[in-house]
Amino acid sequence: MLHRRCGLLAVSLLFLGAVAAAPAADSKYLPDNAEVILTVNFKQIMDSELVKAQKDAAGKVKAMVEDKMPPEAQKWLKKAGIDLFTDLGSVTVALPAKKDPKDAVFAIIEGSFQPEKIFATAAEAVKEYGEVLKITRQGQQQIIEVQPPQGEALFVTLAGKDILFATTNKTMLTAALARAAGEKQSKLKKEVRSLLEATNGKQSISAVATGRAIAKLLENAQIPPQQAQMVGPVLKSIEGLSAAITITKDVQFQIGVGTKDAETAANLAKGATFGLTLVKGMLDQKAMEDAKLVPLVDIVKTLRVNARNNSVMFQGQATLDNIDKLIKNFHPQ
Repeated sequence: MLHRRCGLLAVSLLFLGAVAAAPAADSKYLPDNAEVILTVNFKQIMDSELVKAQKDAAGKVKAMVEDKMPPEAQKWLKKAGIDLFTDLGSVTVALPAKKDPKDAVFAIIEGSFQPEKIFATAAEAVKEYGEVLKITRQGQQQIIEVQPPQGEALFVTLAGKDILFATTNKTMLTAALARAAGEKQSKLKKEVRSLLEATNGKQSISAVATGRAIAKLLENAQIPPQQAQMVGPVLKSIEGLSAAITITKDVQFQIGVGTKDAETAANLAKGATFGLTLVKGMLDQKAMEDAKLVPLVDIVKTLRVNARNNSVMFQGQATLDNIDKLIKNFHPQ
């Protein structure tokens, strides 16, 4: 039984690729109901000066993954011609504004794939896992379907040699293929498109979410009723939030708040700038009393706020040295 479970995990890994993403995916691939979008740029992270400077980092990560991954999983990945460390560029995950969005998860995996080899491997896997795995067709398009005894079904296909779709909703998969082929136009919400303007392919990790979506997701969180009543209306009153981390030789970060109009954004930026000035003064004072806070003061000093059209952007950066000092100061080994 354990052997078969490991094998099933291998098949799932094979066709999910791995959920960790990269450059903000072309918006035409995103489902129309997407209101939470997370992208992790694997390639950008591995190519960054910071990671390359850690000479043994890549080797250690690879060894750890290989040690944790069942041999059966490694076998299927090899058969499909997929190397997680060289072939995967990015993964973008999109969710709707639902309290429980598990039945509408959509992933876009970018990389370098061999469609014929992947589907041939899938056909071979069907012989061993036929009770949970099958291959169907949508016109000329092959679709790999994973139907576990428990949990959500998974539908996977390729839209060329560099794009793989994986979703828990087959209708969403069909729509994505139509958009990729130019047979259907994207109807992504206006506020989502606006939030995505703060993301780009040079960022390591980026995320956007509408205020409505965040409010919905927080309904599952264990937040005291009084606080929930305060936070909910605030989130619904803004267009949404965006965030990004960019790893170069340092770590750059930004948070964006989408507002209803440029005037609201300008007023929010003024208030935030004043508040940031107060925080910097307070931290300077505290750092004189506690040297452990000095690295945090250095990071906060890089923070800046500015209004861009209908958005307010908070940006800053942290050196590896300051991050290392903070970790040692507050979480000593």
